[in-house]
Amino acid sequence: MRILYVCHQYWPFLCGSGIFFQEMGERLVREGHEVAVLTTDALHFERFVSRRGARADRTRETHNGVRIRRFRLRHPPLHERLRRRLARLPHPAAPHLFGTGFLPGMAVECLRRHRVDLVHGGLLPYGMLLHLAARIARREGIPLVYSPFMHTGEPGDDRVLRIHSDPAQIRLLAAADAVIAQTTIEAGALARLGVPAGRIEVLGMGVNPDEIAGGDGDRFRKRHRLRGKVLFAVAPKAHDKGAPHTVGALERLLAEGRDVSLVLAGPTFEQFRSFLRSVAAPARERIVLLERVEGEEKRDLYAAGDILVMPSRNESFGMVYLEAWAAGKPVIGCRAGGVPEVIEEGGDGFLVPFGDVGAIADRVRALLDDPARSRAMGARGREKTLAGCTWDARYATLRRLYERLGPPSGR
Repeated sequence: MRILYVCHQYWPFLCGSGIFFQEMGERLVREGHEVAVLTTDALHFERFVSRRGARADRTRETHNGVRIRRFRLRHPPLHERLRRRLARLPHPAAPHLFGTGFLPGMAVECLRRHRVDLVHGGLLPYGMLLHLAARIARREGIPLVYSPFMHTGEPGDDRVLRIHSDPAQIRLLAAADAVIAQTTIEAGALARLGVPAGRIEVLGMGVNPDEIAGGDGDRFRKRHRLRGKVLFAVAPKAHDKGAPHTVGALERLLAEGRDVSLVLAGPTFEQFRSFLRSVAAPARERIVLLERVEGEEKRDLYAAGDILVMPSRNESFGMVYLEAWAAGKPVIGCRAGGVPEVIEEGGDGFLVPFGDVGAIADRVRALLDDPARSRAMGARGREKTLAGCTWDARYATLRRLYERLGPPSGR
């Protein structure tokens, strides 16, 4: 098969959806298939809404057999002024209406012929990418698959869902040959919005256990001068990911005399930097900020950490929970998006309401005070992860979907 991915980020950017496409693409290549990727040049989430944030220098390269084309995100001055004005509006979707920048180079590329057998695009709310993937599939007369990675938000609060349910984008999903959801929660939301239920496939995220195992926790603790029990998160440092609320919980625990530290690994948003300046020095001194963790540093982090704390409301699944479980660590997540289907409340982790600093601190306290329960939760999560939440297992399911859709005859 010849597969074309159209996605907002890909290697070397470390985001969940980008890792999904990378893991699937590289496995396809190893089995003899051809995979090409059309993506943006963004290496930081802020690049999608402004000229800030790192971007990739190379527009073309091949990584582990996958051919990558990157296109520059453009932000004309008028676009930035318009986006800032929209951001002041009360409607929660306002900042996202023009929030992904322009991709003129990719638009031109999509006018050309692409000799491929299937197009797989993603994700909401990046409507331009969905549209361009559909144009290629229609022109070539080939199957179209989407992975929307829809964020459904908190129960009883549709603000996040409204950002990810633009009617024009939902119509694109509804016309696809298959739409891949990460959980049945996401699948249900897509069906209610008008995507035919018979075309929705629930897949889920995965992990490579060998990439998590074997770390040296002591080495990590010494390198970053960590003291006490270590709380950690691997996610963008942003409000919707719960980073400020985790810091708030740390402050409460320190005020009680608890000996704890916090490691926040992932891209840092400017808004979070501003927030951190308001945090009192005793808590700031217990926080370690890392921009990117991979390889040995990532293994060491998971070995050193005691509890993964990521109370994010913007998750279609939450791949890092699997990574923490692969390392045998308990997790704390948010009762939002697909996370309640991923975390078994009280079994392998805890769920808290979004933004509830007191609830986060309570759950951390419960795990710190009961080490046996903490270990049991981590072990239960590890067992669940190894039983079916690996990238090898997810790939086998995706490959069957591709084969079922099949390349058109004669191509």
